[in-house]
This record gives sequence, C-alpha cells and structure tokens, in this order.
Amino acid sequence: MRNFESVSLENVENQTNSGVVSDNLRKNYVVQSCGKHQREERVALGVRSMVGKVSLENLEKIMSWLNDDKIDKIGVFGMGGCGKTTLAIHVYNRLLQSELPYVLVWVTVGMGFDVHKLQLCISSAVGLDLDQEKDETRRAAMLHNFLAKKVKYVLFLDNLWDHFSFEKVGIPFSGACKVIITTRMLSVCGRIGCKKTIKIGMLGSCEAWELFCSVLGHGSCEALTSDDIGHVARLICQECAGLPISIVHLARSLRGVNSVSEWKLTLHRLRGIPKEHELLMTTDLFLKLHWSYAKLTNATIKLSLLYCTLYPKNCKIPREELIRLWISVGLIEEVSSLQAQYDKGHTIINKLVDCSLLDSSEANHFVKMHDVIRNMAIRITRQNIRPQFLVKCGAQFKDLAEALAFKEDFHAVSLARNDITDIPLGTFPKYPKLSVLLLQHIPLKNVPASFFLNMPSLFVLDLSSTSIQSLPDSISDLQSLKSLLLRCCQKLTYVPSLANLNALRILDLGYSAIKRIPYGIEKLTMLRELDLSGFHKLKELNYGLISRLPALKRISCYVMGILQQLNNLRSLEILDATFHNISDYNCYVKSEHWRLLDSFHLQVGDVVEQEKKTYKEVWHYSNIVAFYGCSLAAEREQLVLPENLNQLHINNCEGLGSLCDMLNWDSSSYKNVHAGNSQGYDTECKKLYRENSKLHNSKYHLDGDVKSGGLLPNLEICTISRCHDIEKLFTPTQIMGLESLEILEIRDCSELKELISDKDCNSLNRTPSECSPHTFKLPNLRRLELTKLPMLSSIYRGLLLCTSLQSILVDDCPKLTRLPFSFFLDDQHKVLLPMLQQIEGPDEWWDSLQLNQSDTKLSLQTLFRSKNSTRGSSESGCDQSR
Repeated sequence: MRNFESVSLENVENQTNSGVVSDNLRKNYVVQSCGKHQREERVALGVRSMVGKVSLENLEKIMSWLNDDKIDKIGVFGMGGCGKTTLAIHVYNRLLQSELPYVLVWVTVGMGFDVHKLQLCISSAVGLDLDQEKDETRRAAMLHNFLAKKVKYVLFLDNLWDHFSFEKVGIPFSGACKVIITTRMLSVCGRIGCKKTIKIGMLGSCEAWELFCSVLGHGSCEALTSDDIGHVARLICQECAGLPISIVHLARSLRGVNSVSEWKLTLHRLRGIPKEHELLMTTDLFLKLHWSYAKLTNATIKLSLLYCTLYPKNCKIPREELIRLWISVGLIEEVSSLQAQYDKGHTIINKLVDCSLLDSSEANHFVKMHDVIRNMAIRITRQNIRPQFLVKCGAQFKDLAEALAFKEDFHAVSLARNDITDIPLGTFPKYPKLSVLLLQHIPLKNVPASFFLNMPSLFVLDLSSTSIQSLPDSISDLQSLKSLLLRCCQKLTYVPSLANLNALRILDLGYSAIKRIPYGIEKLTMLRELDLSGFHKLKELNYGLISRLPALKRISCYVMGILQQLNNLRSLEILDATFHNISDYNCYVKSEHWRLLDSFHLQVGDVVEQEKKTYKEVWHYSNIVAFYGCSLAAEREQLVLPENLNQLHINNCEGLGSLCDMLNWDSSSYKNVHAGNSQGYDTECKKLYRENSKLHNSKYHLDGDVKSGGLLPNLEICTISRCHDIEKLFTPTQIMGLESLEILEIRDCSELKELISDKDCNSLNRTPSECSPHTFKLPNLRRLELTKLPMLSSIYRGLLLCTSLQSILVDDCPKLTRLPFSFFLDDQHKVLLPMLQQIEGPDEWWDSLQLNQSDTKLSLQTLFRSKNSTRGSSESGCDQSR
C-alpha cells in the first residue's frame, strides 16, 4: 500500500469509506503537467455539505488568510475523523470556483513518508517527471524551479504526520505560495511554521443531527417522523459524541431500517458494553484511530493513554488526579522533587492532547477522552497484551458478582459510578496481579474483611465518594499499596491502623467523617502527599503526628496551632492551608515560611468543595490566596500578601469598602512585611520568622526598598465576587504594580462604582492638575469580565493600554457606557488592541456604549457577540421535524 499519493480515484474512494467524501463521487481529480503547453484540469472534489455555523466560519477564516500575503502556511488539526479533510476540500473547491489564477495541488501524505517520496508525490501531482533523477538535492532544485515559475499556487498536504524541511523537498516560498496542511497534531503545525491554525472540534448536537439526517437520506428520514423512532434516533446520534466519522458510519448502517425494535436494539448495544464495541468501533475505524496510538513515541505514553479508560465515559478527568494515578502505578518514576514528577505528568498529557487522543477542557484544568478513542483504547487492553483491564463504569450494576469477571490476569478494575451498595460477606476475589481498583462514586456501604485478602499487588485503592462507614482491618495487609483515596466519604468514621502500609505515598482523607487521624500514620516514612481538608470541625485531632513524616512533600490541612509543625517539614514543597481567621493568616505570611515552598494555597474561611475545585486542580503551579465569607470590617489589621502571589480570590466578604484600603500595599508597610518586622507578632510567629530567615536564599531578601517591578509583580488572576460593600478596587499606583495581571473577573458586587479610582492623589501629595487621568499599561491582561454590577459607572476615567486583551465580557452593568480602551489606531498608526477577539454583552448595553471618535460601532461589530442571542439559543432550535 502506498504511503502517499496525489488525489486519485483510489484515494477518493478511501476517503469515501471513512465518511469524508460523498458517496456518489466518481470523478478523478487530475493535475496534468503544468508545462508550457499544458494546463490544469480544474475538477471539483466531491465532498459532503458542511454543517454548522462553526464549520462555515472556519471556511471563511481560511479563505481570508489565503488573501493575506503575510500568511503562507495554514494548519488544520484535530482527532481522526473529525472533519479536517472535509474542510480542506471545501477550501479547495471554493478556490476552484473563485476563478483566481491559483495552481491547486492536493497531496495525501499519510504515515511513514520521507523527503524522496514527498518530492515524487508533489512532482507527479503537478506533471513534473522526477522518476529518473536519483539525487535528492537535484530533485529539490528541479521541483523548486518548476514551482517558482507559477504565478500563484496552493499546496494541500492532507493527513500529515510529521514535519519536514520545505527547502529539502524543493517547495519555494514567496507571496505567491500557500500551504494548507491537515494533521492530528498541533505540534506538526508549529514545526512546519504555520502562521495560523484551526482546531476542528466535535459537532454540536444540532449540527450532529443535521449530518446524521443528511447521511441517512431522505427516504430513511421519513421513518424519523415516528415519535418512537425519532426519539431513539436522537439518542443514537448523541452516542457518537459529535464525531463526524462515527455519525456517518452509524447513519449508513441504519439506512432503510423502519422497525422501532431495530433502532432500540442499536441504542441498547451502543449503551451497553459489547465485547468489541463493534457498532462504533469497526475494524476500519479502529485501524484509522490506532495510527494515532501507534505513532506515540514510547511505551510509557501509550500505557498512560490506556489508563485513561479507567475513568467513566464522558468524564472530565482532573489533570492532577490522572497524574497521581500514573505515579502510583509506576509510569512516572519517583524523584526527589514532587514538582518534577507532576511536570513529567503534564508533559505526557500535553503530548496526548497534541496528538488529539485527549482533549483539554475548562482552562486546561481537566482532560476528556472522546468515546471513540476510549473504545479504541479499551479494545487494545482486551487484546493479549499487558495490561489487562476490566472497565465497567456507569453500567448501573447493583450486584458486584455480576460486575466482576473473575479473571486472575486483570491488572486494573474500574467499577466507578455503578449502583453497588453491598459486597456480600465472604467475597474473595482472586486478583494476584491487580494493581488498580477504582470503586469511587458508588453507594457502597460496607467492605468485608475477606475482600482484600488476595490482592497482594494492589497499588491504588479509590473508595472516594462512597457511603462506607468503616474500612476492614485487612486493608492493613496491603503492603504494596501506594495510594489510598477516601475523599468525601462523609459517613466514614473508622480507618484501621496504617502502620504496615510502608509503601504508601498518597493518603487522601479529605472531607471524610473520621474523628481522628488513623493510628500508625507516623510510621508512613515514604508518605509524600497527605490531604486532611475539612478537618477543622473535628474534636480529636493530633496534628503532632504530621511533623514526624520526613518525606512529606504536599499537605492540605486546617492550620490552627500547628505553624511550628509546618516549619519542621523541611521537605515540604506544596502547602494547601485553611486558616481560622485573618490574624492567623497574617501571622503565617509574616513568618515567611511560604518562601521555602514551590507553591501554596492559603485560604481564610470556609468554602464548599465544589467552588474550590474550579481552580484547585492546577494550583500546585500557582501561589494562591483566597478569602471566603470573612468579615473584614471586624479585623483591626490590614492584610499582607506574599510578593510572589499568582492568584487572588475574594468571595462573599463583608465590610470590604475598598480593595485598596484592605490591602496593605503602600511602600512603607510593604517594606516591613518583606523585611520581617516582628512587631505585634505572637511568640510562635517570631520564632518561625527567625528560623525561616536562616534558611532563605539571599535572593529572597529585600534591601528595604520596594521592588521597581511592582508590589505584586507576579499576580496573574484576580477574582472578586459577592462583596456587596465594596465601592472601588484599585488606585492608579496599585494598578501600575499589576504588570503580570492576565485575568480580572468581578461579579455580583452591588455597590461597586469604579474599578480604578484616581482618588489617591492626597496620599501622594499631588496637586489637582497632576491628578488628571493618565494612561496606564496592563500589558498581559487577556480577559476582563464584569457581571452583575448595577452601580458600576467607570472602569477608569483615563486610558488603559492592554495590547494582549483577547476578550471583554460586560453583563448586567447598566451604568457602564464607556470602555477605557482605544480600539484601533494611535498617532503612530498602530493597532492598540491587536489580540482582541470578542466583546460580549447584551444588545442594549452595546447600543448604549460610547466610543472614541476614531472608533465606530460598525468596525467593531464583527467582534461583538450578543448575550441575548446566546441565551436564546438552545436545543429547541434544532429542526425537530426531521
């Protein structure tokens, strides 16, 4: 089989089988010799119609980029079968219809190509005979000279798997040459040098239904007029999760089916766990997707992907949770630095995302595995290779015996999100090779002592979010156990001695109901991560045990009277601490213990786990301070903040009239914080500061002056919500110190009138003339969100220069009629907001918005997205009649 060829009838038929090109295509695309007396056959490629607004927008984007002389390479990337080739063919056909003087060259590349084969393929497509030339350099020169004679040409490289040198191949570059590639890997686009890229995602529900009906055909669509069949058909379409190749395959298999029973059987098979997932995982589709898996560079990354199948279908997998699993099963080797282990894990995740085998979601905090990729990976684990997995997540099993397949070769078993409530007494599964057992998110009430007796190789046990009240004593015999996860077991009151778990690295007891730390925890000399979140309500809690854990790298706990014990943890890298009040928090910050950490999350006040998890999943890379439900008016002392703070979150705090008054940011007081002024410290704080100051690297010490780079030079994210007493946020002096700020989100503050006040003039001894609005720079600000601020009338009276700003959201801010930006050109004719992609808000706010004379609503209209339209769109907008 040829690795790559110019577009021919054979290749088009291959594309037809994958659902990319229309069924009735029988035209042969030929580019004849483009020599002196010959011309190009301008024959359109057959392709299915595009569906959905996003697809059409992508088409228009590429067409506009082709008209830009500065853009010579364009990349289209996404997972296999998502529609990359379809989009590229539509671009080709549009160029064909435009009658512009482009020479169009289409080459399908594929796996395993090299420079020689690519030269022959391109030369064949344009009618240049290089078969007899054996020297690669001479072939490149001949191809270069031939293509350079063309006025304009566009080279399409479809299904590219690796980068290559255009110079070695002989592809000339000038304003007349354009290259469009399709690939599954974003990194290929980067290495090729693509100036613009487009990611092809999954179809939305309406677009998926439109494609399903169009492939099904008019005759078969008549069956959908039946309420029973129509409803089942939509559910079947949903099982494809928006992947075009799966939608096309399923729709074709259901052509001519008019029996509701057959439609229901198809749905049942899709939702069940058939042995080979044959409905959505045909051999052709398996091989097509398997190429992405086979392309992975080493066995560790391949195994890392397979372990993702242990999570339920459509599950958003927290990055940290996935990395902890990989660490526990030995896919990531243990090194002295915990941060280095997580860095390795994120590198693996990024590689899988780059190859379109995983998809990032929610600001890169989570990853998802598409159903079809998951089915492919499960099929791999069921072949006669290691590891052997038993995955029955979300299958509504109530009986453990029904769910378990008693096969001794299993290395991992996942029964998450089932309906199992009890494990019968005497249950004795024989899993001598089992390393991972996931039973989280099930209503399990008890685990008999016999259950763990024959699992000597168990590394990971996850019973999180179950209803168990106690763990059996037999768990103490799991001497290979590395990770014990009991998070959110809200009825769990008893955990036996853990003294024998010598291999344990990770222990998560967060938000459980246990009344004391388990016996034997001080014996866990290898423990690296300990989560005791939510323990501040317990009466019997001997935190003295914590300081006897020499290997501890990360701890989540409630800080009350244990500052000295934290100080004894010399190996600690990451601290997630909740403080009783602001006084305790200030005491800790002034101790400067945080300087010894790689990252920290310091929190005052209680917050439910659901709110906290929105940013906690990646906090080990950030230094975060958060205040929840605090009464700031009752505090006599101002807040102090660590200078290396990355994120600041203030939520539902009373008595906060001004952020600039609350935060101690003037130079004299801030100098005292950094210099370790111990005035007013209690005895413990003084002792901690003296001890920590001896350990600080000299680079941490200040010479008494405030750094010129700003008081919070590393602050990247600031969110403030539900603070109904606050009237203003920053002063101009403070805003100058926020040079790294990337995201500013203000929500539901009913009295907030202005974001940046110019009323700090008196404190700076300035005259009124000197207090006129100035221009300030926020060079890294990417996103500004202002919602539910009924009194807000001003962001800033002067001008803000935000050259990185990408999105603005204003909602329910009726008095805000001016934005402090100049959107287009300054006196030097420079675009002041070159990165701006979107302005979002209600129509009535947009109509009331006042712009500078040089800006017009018409010129910004393409950037505006109406929230009225967003709210109005729903699934009801889909065509229900089909």
